[in-house]
Amino acid sequence: MIQLISPPQLLSQLIIPQLLCFSVYNEGNRTKQLEEWIQEIHSLYHLQELKNSTDPISILQTQLRYIIESNHKLEDDNFHLQEKIQNTNINNHQVQKELVKLRNNISVINSEGEREIDEILKTLPQQTAELIMKVVALHLENKECQTAVTDGSKDKNDLIKRAKILQEVAEQTRKKNEHLKEQLKMKM
Repeated sequence: MIQLISPPQLLSQLIIPQLLCFSVYNEGNRTKQLEEWIQEIHSLYHLQELKNSTDPISILQTQLRYIIESNHKLEDDNFHLQEKIQNTNINNHQVQKELVKLRNNISVINSEGEREIDEILKTLPQQTAELIMKVVALHLENKECQTAVTDGSKDKNDLIKRAKILQEVAEQTRKKNEHLKEQLKMKM
């Protein structure tokens, strides 16, 4: 018959020698590894109790202990997830603040750039400045036209697809009408 060993006995027999060996190699993860080993031993212990116990009350008590421990683990995991969510929300808030600062900086840079451009245009001859302004306006207008052409091309392709669908529907309707006419002729 298998003798049940309590978790403290298992700890003293299994964990301590392995922990000593483990601590030589990896000082940083020792606590985490110890916690994982303890959880695994508790799980094995409870499973062994379930297998060997025949008393219904004992089985229920063991199941209850196991469920309670599992709930505690889930609560701990939930707590850690809530901390991560809270930290993420804090980081998001900081990123939003930085984004607002960047937008403000961009508007400041744009206004400074406009002032510099105005100063440069003032130093140029009147006709040259007007010509530069016309070129800039044409460039912006060209961009708008390219966007409109692209949008128009998309609309044209969409209309072509719709027209093909309508042609197919019209052809199917024509065939159905011919078929119905033939059936009417046969019935007459």
